[in-house]
Amino acid sequence: MIYHVNCGKVAFTPPIYEHTHLPRLLRVVPRLETIDCTLCLLAFPLHVPAARHSCVPLRLKHARGRVRPRAICDLCIANADSVRQSSSRSLCRCNVGYFSNASMKATVDGFLGEYNVFSNPGDMEQIFPTYDDYYSTSPVFVFASLINFDVEEKFPWKGARTTNQFIAQWTGTIHILVGGVYTFRLTSDDGSWIWIGNNIVVNHGGNHLFSPKDANTNLQPGYHNTMVRFYDWEGNSGIVVEYSGPDTLNNFVLVEATHTVPGQCRLCSANSMLIEGGMVETDCRCDAGWTGGNGATCTACVRGKYKTGKGDAACDNCLAGQYSTQLHAATNVCQGCPTNSNAPVASDEKTDCTCNARSTGPDCEICSECVAGTYKNTRGSLACTNCPQRTYSTLLGASAASACQTCHANSDSPAGSNEQNDCTCNAGTTGPNGAACSQCVAGKYKIASGNALCTNCVAGKYATVVGATLAAVCQSCTANSNSLAASNEQTDCICNAGSTASTDNTCAQCVAGKYKSDTGSSPCIACVSGKFSPAVGASSPTVCETCSSNSDSPAASNEKIDCTCNKGSTGPHGGACVACVSGKYKPTTGNAVCTSCVAGKYSAASGAVSDVFL
Repeated sequence: MIYHVNCGKVAFTPPIYEHTHLPRLLRVVPRLETIDCTLCLLAFPLHVPAARHSCVPLRLKHARGRVRPRAICDLCIANADSVRQSSSRSLCRCNVGYFSNASMKATVDGFLGEYNVFSNPGDMEQIFPTYDDYYSTSPVFVFASLINFDVEEKFPWKGARTTNQFIAQWTGTIHILVGGVYTFRLTSDDGSWIWIGNNIVVNHGGNHLFSPKDANTNLQPGYHNTMVRFYDWEGNSGIVVEYSGPDTLNNFVLVEATHTVPGQCRLCSANSMLIEGGMVETDCRCDAGWTGGNGATCTACVRGKYKTGKGDAACDNCLAGQYSTQLHAATNVCQGCPTNSNAPVASDEKTDCTCNARSTGPDCEICSECVAGTYKNTRGSLACTNCPQRTYSTLLGASAASACQTCHANSDSPAGSNEQNDCTCNAGTTGPNGAACSQCVAGKYKIASGNALCTNCVAGKYATVVGATLAAVCQSCTANSNSLAASNEQTDCICNAGSTASTDNTCAQCVAGKYKSDTGSSPCIACVSGKFSPAVGASSPTVCETCSSNSDSPAASNEKIDCTCNKGSTGPHGGACVACVSGKYKPTTGNAVCTSCVAGKYSAASGAVSDVFL
């Protein structure tokens, strides 16, 4: 765009220019001595001639009398522009994306004013109107040395004198020499506001008659950006801006300001952009995905980081458990690690995702939780560690050895056991799987682990050991003795039937001629007289054999020859005994022959035992 002088009165000091709109010309405004001016083309400012003279349309008389076409328009500096009908170089602005450093600016006196017709009159009573929301057409820009328009005829914009319902905004910089408390006063009809920096100082909003309103603020020495906003609702209009304080000896005076215009327009550095309304290098903001100080070099967000907004904020890290491989990311492109894995903050590749403690698997792949019976207390791809022997764990994804619980006493489990029932009783103990185990009592043993019962020592053996793990602990009873199954001491060994205790605590067999039908330490019983038994260790009276007829034996006879013929009978020991025939006798037992009756005597009796004859 261009700027150009508004045609109008040139005799005022400071000059006040009026805008008038014609297709290619500026209409002559008949005030004092006026000039005919051309409408400058884009990017050409208009010079107001110092001498008073009249110009024909599209031509301007040179001071020396020559006619110069379009000579009144000047070009803005490179990369700068102005709105149509601009009347001063002060209205040139750097193009979008360009800025001008403070050292490259020119300073002019006064406030830069913007005027426009109100587009939303129903909203005019809002407390804080947003100026940009109320444009109806392109604004008109006019400089004013002071904001001292107590009557509408003093407004430098023609529209303020011919219409109601318009808005205006003035911007500039005030210079405070002595710091302290300053009072600002807005006298207006209707609403008005003033900001110092980013803080509103006086709020005189709303529809009202021409009236003042004051407010105090503390200002430090130096330059302060100042903005005044104003609107007229209906009827008369006017606004005066004054202040008092240390610089004015506490007297109210009109506020003076300056305004800067660019002397050179430059682009922001790579990967940065000027903020809306920005005018200086520090208004350059790094793009999303880039970081750096305002107006400084912008560097790309490295992998593992991102930045979604413009400005000098640092790049945001991808969170723990996320990663990003993208450079200068302008959105949150951080991707989550696979299941059961994690990565440090700001991780820049998928391989940074390693399995969590309690999980295992290849780096950057899906990790599986440690199965029951195992644990893992470190990150990485290492395998989960088995719970040690004699422990178990039912927990999935265990991260510490403390998850492995110890089996009950006298039980054991293989490494990596995943339930309590894996704990089985050791050899020498018995009980259900997973429960308490008791040692095998004396007289029993168990050679294998598990829930089997302990095995009894067989009959005839005993064991005094508790928790025996071998059958060999069962010791045999001494000869001729026996014990019940599961006997737990030697005294459980008792003499068998047919045996009896001896003086050396052993069991001796019943000698021939005796027997013993019960077990224990009782003595052997002799075969009764008339019977004999050659059997040793006899356990029943049936072993006692009866001597032959007409013979007898003493008790406990142990052989047949102990059977001797009775009186009145004769025969060999152990043989058949024949009764003495008539005429003979035998008064003694044994194997003697029968004695004949002496001469002169006789005996008719058979088996006679004496010599008493008839």
